[in-house]
Amino acid sequence: MATENLSKPSIRAALAVREAQLAARLALTRQGVIKAILDAIQTAKEQGEPATCIRGWMVVAKMAGLDKPEPHQDRPLSPGAERIRSKFEAMSTSELLEILAAKDVPVT
Repeated sequence: MATENLSKPSIRAALAVREAQLAARLALTRQGVIKAILDAIQTAKEQGEPATCIRGWMVVAKMAGLDKPEPHQDRPLSPGAERIRSKFEAMSTSELLEILAAKDVPVT
């Protein structure tokens, strides 16, 4: 039920307003929070706590949006690979299934 409610634009907008009010009341900014985490990472490093450093960097990465995989970027195919891809893309489903059946590949 919570997931459903969080998908509703009106509820998301109300939460965003409340979060902004709380941040303003606490005088928080994204940059300020990241700076404080970086300071804590430095302290953990000085105290020889590598696991704490790693956790801090994970939080910073998440805040910066670096915790998601990079978008897939197509690299150009060699001419031979492009011919093979074109050949398979032009085949019908039944033709592809025949190839799989001949190779004894299980189809799920």
